[in-house]
Amino acid sequence: MKVNKILFLLFFFNIIILYFTYTQDESDDHQNKFFKITSDHIVDITINAGVGIYTGDFYKHLINDGAYIVTPIIDIDLSLFIIKYFGLKTSIGSGSVIHPYSQPIEGTIIYMGFGVFFQYEWEYAFINFFTNAGFQHTTMLLQWYASGYFECGTGFGIKITKWMYITSAIKYRMGFLNSIIIHEKYDIDYNDTISSINFSTGLVFRIKNYYKKK
Repeated sequence: MKVNKILFLLFFFNIIILYFTYTQDESDDHQNKFFKITSDHIVDITINAGVGIYTGDFYKHLINDGAYIVTPIIDIDLSLFIIKYFGLKTSIGSGSVIHPYSQPIEGTIIYMGFGVFFQYEWEYAFINFFTNAGFQHTTMLLQWYASGYFECGTGFGIKITKWMYITSAIKYRMGFLNSIIIHEKYDIDYNDTISSINFSTGLVFRIKNYYKKK
């Protein structure tokens, strides 16, 4: 009788051990599947500098007023990876309008936006596509161009070290919702919006995803 009880207890404990082993393996399998779609880096910090060329009606405005049609640009992006190939980003950018005699039209432009991106990576390179929207703030003799803006573009990066890449990007940036009231107040004939095509190059600094298991 005692032998039967011992056999029964051994059988019972074996069942419990097998159950927990199975559930643990299943849990590990789910974790492995999850970590396969997460990125090795959780954040990319990108600093780009370059040149922009104004387009559309704003280009004609600058030509008519004798201002330069190109602008220096500096862009800083913070990209948060939600999964391996997709994430959210916030951006701060700058541009300017320069007149050789410091006459209207002249001033600086600050862009602050939020958007999404898709990024595909190889061992030594990556390509990404992105779109942002936000607020466009202008200064000096560009005040009536303060508005919202939209931009989209693509970038390409080449690996320098494990956590640093050199990158180049091209983007189209367009303002919208400019204030008609201020136009009327200053009796300005132009009712255009700031738009440009920008070319830039810079560095990407990566922050490791410490939560990802190897």
